[in-house]
Amino acid sequence: MEKVMDKDDPRPTKTMKRQRSPSPRPAKDMTLYCCYTDEGRPFSVDIPASDSIGGLKNKISMDCSETVQPYELDLFNICLPNESQSVLVQKVKNKVKGLQPFTATTKINQIFPDGLPERTVHIAIQIVRLQPQNFPTTIAPPEGSRQYILEAAAERENPSTDAKLENFRDVQNNDQPDALYNHRPLELTAPPITIYHPVFSEFICSMSVPTEGLEFTHEELDTAVSLIIAGCHIYENESARRQGIYAALEGFVVNSPIDYHDEKNIRRSFTPDAFLRVSCSEMPGNVGAYSVIHEVENEIGEGASDPITQAECDYKALVTSKEYASIRDACCCPAFLIGIAGPNLTVSGAVFTDRLISQRLTDYIYLGPLPTDGSQSSPLDKRVRKVAQLLRAMKKTTAELKAFYSKLTPRLEDGGYHFPPHFNKYSVGQDNFQIKYLERLNGGSLGKAVYKAEEKNITSGATREVAVKFAYSYGKKGHELLASGGFAPSLRYCNRVESVAGMFVVVMDWVTGEHVPKVKDVGMIQSLREAVELLQKHGLVFGDLRAPNVLVKPEKTIMLVDFDWCGPAGAARYPSDLNMNSGSGSSPDTSGLWHPDAKRRGPITMEHDACMFHMLTGNRLSQ
Repeated sequence: MEKVMDKDDPRPTKTMKRQRSPSPRPAKDMTLYCCYTDEGRPFSVDIPASDSIGGLKNKISMDCSETVQPYELDLFNICLPNESQSVLVQKVKNKVKGLQPFTATTKINQIFPDGLPERTVHIAIQIVRLQPQNFPTTIAPPEGSRQYILEAAAERENPSTDAKLENFRDVQNNDQPDALYNHRPLELTAPPITIYHPVFSEFICSMSVPTEGLEFTHEELDTAVSLIIAGCHIYENESARRQGIYAALEGFVVNSPIDYHDEKNIRRSFTPDAFLRVSCSEMPGNVGAYSVIHEVENEIGEGASDPITQAECDYKALVTSKEYASIRDACCCPAFLIGIAGPNLTVSGAVFTDRLISQRLTDYIYLGPLPTDGSQSSPLDKRVRKVAQLLRAMKKTTAELKAFYSKLTPRLEDGGYHFPPHFNKYSVGQDNFQIKYLERLNGGSLGKAVYKAEEKNITSGATREVAVKFAYSYGKKGHELLASGGFAPSLRYCNRVESVAGMFVVVMDWVTGEHVPKVKDVGMIQSLREAVELLQKHGLVFGDLRAPNVLVKPEKTIMLVDFDWCGPAGAARYPSDLNMNSGSGSSPDTSGLWHPDAKRRGPITMEHDACMFHMLTGNRLSQ
């Protein structure tokens, strides 16, 4: 657990209120004592000396109980002696006034080349809010804009160099504008790419069908067998493997250099192992888009980088180039990325929205036979069918991308969000509705897929502002119940939609409200109590009764939002990725976050909601 430093003893003594305990860390090189400029209570942060300020910001952000992003932190070198809290606060504020904050790439061992002075507060932290803390908040930090991404990408070397572990690791943190949001590390999360283009949902759905129910042509099976033979062969080097693999496939441009210009107009070149290029014939200048990028390593562990990482860096270089300017202005630049290492193949999808996003669409698929469960099919027969399924899915979806790019036209400015989801219409009864997305929202998470939008009834011409959410689960019954009592926004649409990989699309009225850390007003407490009791009266639980999901309206009444966990008491369950990080050490400790009995995939009970109500208001649910 993070500790604060007593002014007369450099050893940690007690927990600081703003910090919560982090997950277990690797071996530590340096223990920095830091303090917020408005608190004056030092706490320790363990970090490798070779790490950067960007890495330090990530650690502080992850361990902070407030919702704060790394780009909202300014760090300063103060090296002040530890004193009483009131004295230290003033000294820190005075010292920071004359200092410039560190840049994200500055290394820790460059700041303290001779080691750390003892009994000293080393780093001051200043939170610089880039947006008001109302709920919902728009996600528009400067680092998230495309121009910042283009400028940052222009500072990189070339894809093959960028993909090397030591370089890729430095870029992969959310303090770097051109980081690839590919869940590496896990906090680099983004909305699912399936909401940005239906081709990815099509691929996922095609791969999810059991092969026993599929009929393949002789040609499909022949190609699958050829790829399996080529993939399982042991080659002398990468060049030989590449030749063997692509002899079994057709249509790819192999081992051909691509020339491009970065944001600084510097001419560059790199050579992917293979790619598919589509002519955008409806765009000015007859530009071309890359729908598939393919990288190969001879075997796992050989080469300078992972092949899918190499393909991701290829994609970044291409979509941030001068040549791609008109394409990225017209669309989200969807592409498939394929990586092969030895007899193993994986497929990712990539888009360029307000972030560079890459997400795996498959695990590593072993091209050789695997033991079976004793069914009538032999191991090799089952593998041939699986590879045939993969090739069919790739053939179909790459054809769809080719059609998409060949018909791509310049984007018309309509005042809407520049990177909208593709779901933009729905019907209820006889009424048809058109959606124009205005901005993406977040409640402190870059992975949230929630948008402010304008909805138009095509039948009547009437318009209204709405919120559109994409969710993997949703408590429609609970939302409708609370909306009927005025405790939730009116629900306009809530269904699973195949074109976004079966996710729920939820459309609700837009409600202006404020997010507050605690509910203290008597009227607001009573309003929240009535909402929870209405759910309980009908045997339902809300589950995630925390401040980000409580909207305080101007008239001091509340509405609940985010019904992802809502459902029947005892049957509704917490997600497997439930945040259990409020305690220290390796044992989960939910104190201060959830009911003590809350467990990953554990049932959500009415007692849990009552406990969360008490933590939020300081009052008991039952009077």
